Amino acid sequence: MHLDKTGNLWIATSRGLSKYDLTIDKITPYTISNGQDEYFVTDLAEDSTGNLWIATYSNGILKLNRTTDILSPMPLPFGNRASQRAHTLFIDDLQNLWIGYSTGSALGRYNIDDQTAELYALPDYIEINCLSKFGDSQIWIGTDQGILAYSIKGRKLTSVPPSIRKHPELSAAKINSIKLIDKNNYLITSTHYAYKYCISTGEIAVIPVKSEKTIKTTTSPVH
Repeated sequence: MHLDKTGNLWIATSRGLSKYDLTIDKITPYTISNGQDEYFVTDLAEDSTGNLWIATYSNGILKLNRTTDILSPMPLPFGNRASQRAHTLFIDDLQNLWIGYSTGSALGRYNIDDQTAELYALPDYIEINCLSKFGDSQIWIGTDQGILAYSIKGRKLTSVPPSIRKHPELSAAKINSIKLIDKNNYLITSTHYAYKYCISTGEIAVIPVKSEKTIKTTTSPVH
């Protein structure tokens, strides 16, 4: 789900994209401009102008123009990758749309403003789960086998910080999400725990999960 800048809640489902208008309590499903009303949405992102970019399982990347309210396929210049599974995406401050493709794993970059694009092939054995920009030099790729780092300047895989690399539960586990929560800390979730990674110190701390208090209830026989 994604809460946009105007307060609408966008819901990604295996049968398409819907908008929930909180002010009037109304849900509106969106049909693709080619007439397809069912499609598997895997991720959402909002650009600086309020348009939505949608990753899908088998329809590549879609764009919802918020001015016209039309949802259209985006024929990005990635060859046949555009028709394969786009698993995750995010938009950085420079309006680069970063896309994690699975089934023929690859990292795509498409600049929304100047429409330049590039595609970097990744090892086929990995499954991409999430993407996040790390500083100004790296894209972190959360996979089912730990975190990979892509050098933006070098256009190649590079090393993650030593504290990440040497942490077994981050270097080999399935990574579910990587989010910058403030200027100095990332929240990383895996199949094991949730972690806070401090950029300035490189320290990794496990975030404790507080269990809910058990609520005791009593039942009476129904007469």
